[in-house]
Amino acid sequence: MGWVLATVGVLIGGAAAPAVATTDLPAPQPDAPYLIPTEATFDDSSTLPSEYSGSSTVPVDVAQALLQIEVEHPELGPAGSVWDPQSGKAALYATADAHRVETILAELGVSESIEVRHATRSAAQKAQIVRDLLGSDGALESGHQIVSVAPSTDGSTFTVILDENIRTRSAVQLPDVDADIVIEYGPPAEPVTRNHAPTPQRFSGAYMSQGRFSCSSGFRVTEITTSTPAMASAHHCGQSTFEQWYYGTGTSHLFGQFQGGLYPGGAYYGDITSWKGAGLADFAPGIFIGDNTVAGSGVFAIRGAVSSTVGTNVCYSGSRSGTVCGNTITGTGQGVCYLDVPVCYENIVVTQQISGVPAAGNGDSGGPVYQPVPPQGPYAAGVISGIRNGTATCTGDPGSTDPKGRKCSSTVLYAPITEIFSHGFGLNYVPYTP
Repeated sequence: MGWVLATVGVLIGGAAAPAVATTDLPAPQPDAPYLIPTEATFDDSSTLPSEYSGSSTVPVDVAQALLQIEVEHPELGPAGSVWDPQSGKAALYATADAHRVETILAELGVSESIEVRHATRSAAQKAQIVRDLLGSDGALESGHQIVSVAPSTDGSTFTVILDENIRTRSAVQLPDVDADIVIEYGPPAEPVTRNHAPTPQRFSGAYMSQGRFSCSSGFRVTEITTSTPAMASAHHCGQSTFEQWYYGTGTSHLFGQFQGGLYPGGAYYGDITSWKGAGLADFAPGIFIGDNTVAGSGVFAIRGAVSSTVGTNVCYSGSRSGTVCGNTITGTGQGVCYLDVPVCYENIVVTQQISGVPAAGNGDSGGPVYQPVPPQGPYAAGVISGIRNGTATCTGDPGSTDPKGRKCSSTVLYAPITEIFSHGFGLNYVPYTP
């Protein structure tokens, strides 16, 4: 069960173009308020280079149908999906009657591409059990420490990984949950450009900082009820609510204020949240894709959003590592505790780079995760959250042998973009025109 250990995480905290403004196009269809068509004020006609296009990706019509099921049809009890590149089909797990799910798939025009399978628990039910197991920090009364919880796709079992450095004589005392639990031990978690140009480039995947810490800019989103421009990035990047972040290094270019958790009272469960502020008015729906320098990256328009499906591949584009594709999703809806913060998150997606290349590391947190869909371009999948088993070998900016220095890994964790949709935000994207 080596794939389960991928949930043990570490936080990981372009052709030059002028700053740009965005203009919303006519309102999207009523059934997709979470996708906001936006006019591009930069060249959006470029095709993704082959090295950043990846492979084994779900066809865009299937990916978008899975997204619609996840966001728009919670009554079906969707639990997760798995892509089989050999058959060219996806398996959708749901708690609702199969005929009922198949009816919706037929309405979406993808019934031939998606097979319905029974789920023991929905994604929401799995999340509640993960939350009950983790508590606030994963610490157990028996002295053990949870570093991750991995539910199976169908929700029938939950694998709890305990810190392998804490083995007491006491029996493991987990919270009482009505679920089949498997206990294993694994390594602990610990916290984890586009190097900025003199004139900041306000796109996804760029360097941003708040003075002491740096992360990567996430996706341009809009608060739907107020039409307020915002950014979706990693929650763990923020240290205190309303702290000011800056685009690039230094404090010359205001970006936005960290808003705290998405839930009432500032609570959080997943590692994604919003930034708001005047600087975000010029933040455009495009991603730096290429190496970790502005000169070595191009800007490519975001074409939409997709659900995270096991078996498909995504690309990471952090400010310090640059873009690395070929990261296969091995698990979704997982819980992970970052012990040095300390904080636990749920609804985390886990990936493994197919060639073992370091895909992300310190400073990449919050940066865009995308599914490449040729020839359209990148579709938003989530924001970079953490890594597992980091080493000093890094892509882009060099790693460090200093225990507190930059670390990177081929096993990366990310927070899915769909979580922010349920909290009143819509993704700004540039419609594709053949």
